[in-house]
Amino acid sequence: MTTDLAELLGTRESAGLEFKRTAKKPDVIRRAICAMANDLARQGGGDLLIGVDDNGEPADEVDTSDRALLALTDMREDGLILDRPSTTVTVEPFKGKPVIRIRVEASAAPPVRFDGVVWVRPGPTTRRATRDDERVLTVEAGGFREQQRPDYPFDALRELCMNAIMHRNYETSYAPTRIAWFEDRIEVTNPGGPYGQVRSDNFDRVNDYRNPSLAAAMKSLGYVNRFGRGIGRVRASLQRNGNPPAEFLVDQSSWFVTVRRAQ
Repeated sequence: MTTDLAELLGTRESAGLEFKRTAKKPDVIRRAICAMANDLARQGGGDLLIGVDDNGEPADEVDTSDRALLALTDMREDGLILDRPSTTVTVEPFKGKPVIRIRVEASAAPPVRFDGVVWVRPGPTTRRATRDDERVLTVEAGGFREQQRPDYPFDALRELCMNAIMHRNYETSYAPTRIAWFEDRIEVTNPGGPYGQVRSDNFDRVNDYRNPSLAAAMKSLGYVNRFGRGIGRVRASLQRNGNPPAEFLVDQSSWFVTVRRAQ
């Protein structure tokens, strides 16, 4: 028998428990997930209950459909929250009524950012982190992170692969996109150099699309979040993980990037 969440978690918001009546504002949900993953109050993470009002009372007619659950589950995969949080999404009773529970585990490598901003929850409210908050998160995670960080951050590799697929030349070249994994580096090679307004000296700042239909489809399916942000995300992700900067080589017919292993 499932324990009622009101008994298990309580009926008042805290650093580790937040209530939302609906999930109609996805960015508000992402901020809460980010804050709980940062775990400034050292609660071991936290729980976000959707379908509970600010007074701790369950709402009527909460959308617990498969579609609603999938949309919430996908928030950990869409690349807007980095490093990617560990979450589970379930439907459980709260005072006898079904609500959605998002369980967020504390990150092993804070600070976690939503759209580049660190959010924290030191008490029953979610807010932007101060510089002192970020310093605390970084210092507390420092020793542990040195042991746990990966050789390559997944988010940077994902961005590079998505960019390669989206921007490659499909019209005049049948050469494949190549991903070569060596002992000390990863190389991504892509047929298709600068296109339109993009040049070898501005590719990280200017956008143009050789394959606009493919780009639109990838964005619609969630593989791309915001156009024009990929290179910046790669650089930020590598820096946070302790990797050297990515090395880009762009000529008129190809695009080549080397990512070196974290030291």
